[in-house]
Amino acid sequence: MSSATNLTSDRRRIIAFDVLRVVAAFAVVLLHASAQYWRSSFPSMEWEVRTVYDALTRWCVPVFVMISGALFLNEAKPISWGKLYRKNVLRIVCAYLFWAVVYSVVCETCDYLDGGHAFDPQLMLRNIVEGPIHFWFLKMLLCLYVFIPVLRRFVAQKRFEVAYLVLSLLVAFVFPFSLRMMGHSTDFLVWVNSRYASFGLCEVMGYSGYFVLGHYLYSYPMGLRVRRFTYLLALMSVVCVIVATRMCSYQKGMAYDYFFDYLNPFTLIEAISVFAFFVTLYRQKCSAHQLIMEMSKASFGIYLVHLLVMRILSCFSFHSSSFSALFFIPIYTVIVFELSYLIVKMMWRIPLLRRFVS
Repeated sequence: MSSATNLTSDRRRIIAFDVLRVVAAFAVVLLHASAQYWRSSFPSMEWEVRTVYDALTRWCVPVFVMISGALFLNEAKPISWGKLYRKNVLRIVCAYLFWAVVYSVVCETCDYLDGGHAFDPQLMLRNIVEGPIHFWFLKMLLCLYVFIPVLRRFVAQKRFEVAYLVLSLLVAFVFPFSLRMMGHSTDFLVWVNSRYASFGLCEVMGYSGYFVLGHYLYSYPMGLRVRRFTYLLALMSVVCVIVATRMCSYQKGMAYDYFFDYLNPFTLIEAISVFAFFVTLYRQKCSAHQLIMEMSKASFGIYLVHLLVMRILSCFSFHSSSFSALFFIPIYTVIVFELSYLIVKMMWRIPLLRRFVS
């Protein structure tokens, strides 16, 4: 298959995924920088700017999931249950526990120095168990890894893979989006919407759908015309997210973030277009710059540590609102990204800590 040929000649790495990881990691930092004071800045020109940056980067997490799916569901790469749990699952569990402790200690210290509440051991323990806000991604990955052997059976034949993707599209994107759009028209639809959401089908089928979609798009590349049409749809999706968010927010009198959801048709289209663009651009490449590969390997650590960097910087009154949002948010993103990358590189030099960022 094509997914087994687009590799580097030395390390057998898929260059498109290396570049995608770096771009997606930067987009995650930009997303969190723009979301930092998104709610509290409503309504203002700063809120408008943050809304645009946020809408432009919502594809980042789905793309990370799609990369994992393309790699783990590749039938040319056999995976055993033992290796999956010993290497991948254990890696995420260890990283989760280590960084949950670090985040809890640092955030409690920053709150104390800011004049907030005193040290609360019970609160710290609860924060460790729950983890930082962005660690939902690790919990979701753990669930996906458990179902990898099942999902590999679905992708073994194209017709089953397509059927799974169609089911995912209907269950996690089309149906809940339609309910949400009509959900306030009658009491019955409000009840149906709340009941449907309580089942958790959207999360299960949505993120597993992204996982399978990554494998499908890499194994069966889109033609030129389809890609161009997808790019156009993605641009229209970004505009729709911005316009719909503004309209609903001003209508409700508060910042309304539903259209930023990862399990949203607009986000799905954006993720498909970004994934297809880079996979097509780098499909014929056989090598990549050493820096790209190094930053790609650091992307997991950057994701883990970047909010901690933002929290520490905020203790010194340095945040994304320190200057004009339009120009400073990208600059702030670069600063946080580079500091996170440096922290990961320093941890790589310490054998005991390397496992928590790799």
